[in-house]
Amino acid sequence: MMIHESRRLSPADHNTILGPGRPAMTDNSTMQNDLAAAVLREVNEFHAFLADWFSGRIAADSDILAAQAQRFAADMQYISPTGGVVDAATIEKVLGETHGSEPSIVIEIRNAIVRRADAASVLVTYEEHQTGGVEDNSRLTTALFVAKADAPNGVGWFHVHEVWLVSN
Repeated sequence: MMIHESRRLSPADHNTILGPGRPAMTDNSTMQNDLAAAVLREVNEFHAFLADWFSGRIAADSDILAAQAQRFAADMQYISPTGGVVDAATIEKVLGETHGSEPSIVIEIRNAIVRRADAASVLVTYEEHQTGGVEDNSRLTTALFVAKADAPNGVGWFHVHEVWLVSN
């Protein structure tokens, strides 16, 4: 059995192992913590936007909608609680059609937990509770985020899967 001295990888080692073009390495735990914090901020900010959009508290402006679409990774996939699968373009289209459709909606995020984080992605779960809309409902969401420099919080929604929460 050989014992090798362990050492922290340098950015040059990172490029050798993963190839050029990957994010440069810094203190990995700091990057992970920063990305995880950005994801938790993103979850709350995006759902605040959704509540404002569905309620009509913000203007139905195509520039606002286009800016919000920057939150999605290009190959984003959303699986609804009923099993429907849609992409980012479909979500943007549906958002455009549903502005002001639920004037009294309130969306509350609870129990957001980072399940796994690395320098390029974060897996999170959270509960989403909607009240005052067409129908009160609660869902459990699992979402995978990826680093995305042009997104508002520097992270993009890559894969989202929701299931209905059942009341006891």
